[in-house]
Amino acid sequence: VPKIKTVKGIRSATPPLYQPVLTSSGVRQQGIMLKGMAVEDRAFLTEGFFDVLQGSAADLVAPADDPIPYRIALGTEMAKQLGTVVGDFVNLLTDEGALSPLGNVPARRSFKVVAIFSSGLADFDSSWGFTSLRSAQRLFGTGDLVSLIECHVSDIYQVKPISTEILNVVGPGYAIKDWQELYRPIFQALQLERLVMIVTIGLIVLVAALNIIIVLIMMVMEKNRDIAVLMSMGA
Repeated sequence: VPKIKTVKGIRSATPPLYQPVLTSSGVRQQGIMLKGMAVEDRAFLTEGFFDVLQGSAADLVAPADDPIPYRIALGTEMAKQLGTVVGDFVNLLTDEGALSPLGNVPARRSFKVVAIFSSGLADFDSSWGFTSLRSAQRLFGTGDLVSLIECHVSDIYQVKPISTEILNVVGPGYAIKDWQELYRPIFQALQLERLVMIVTIGLIVLVAALNIIIVLIMMVMEKNRDIAVLMSMGA
């Protein structure tokens, strides 16, 4: 991470941890993607964390003497589906458990809901949850491992040269995916939609223009005899 932060154009670089989990509250259950973030990093709050409607994202960091170390932020749609508000507790179940005489026992932890956010995308608000990186590592039993390093850049349209510079800094053996590659299907769909819209509107304008031209030509052709009579009278 320190090496990546030295690259020009990098605004922040933080290590997250991703893994799907099963969330339950009472009899309601829902699968979500849990993301552990380095909320202790100063860049976490400076970069912003969606629109927090209830609670505070800063509360994801539990004090050292707090008896409730596991905390989570849920999207608005997920909170509605589970029927939870800030201050409630939800249970998270992951397949990264421990071996027992009965086999692999899934890990189960109780998380306190400290924030409810809105990203503006219903699919995202209904399928993602956020916690601190330390809590996610303890839940998944990964130790100090992380999924990847997330980098925020100053200019999103300069990701290609910045990606090349990052690879030069960290050395071989790493792969980089920028937002253009991650969301390529969406951009292709939008481009196709734009092309279809242009073609459709163009055809509509062409048909309207042809109708106007034909009407004008017919009107002129109908007036040819009247024009000839007027011209013969000296008009």
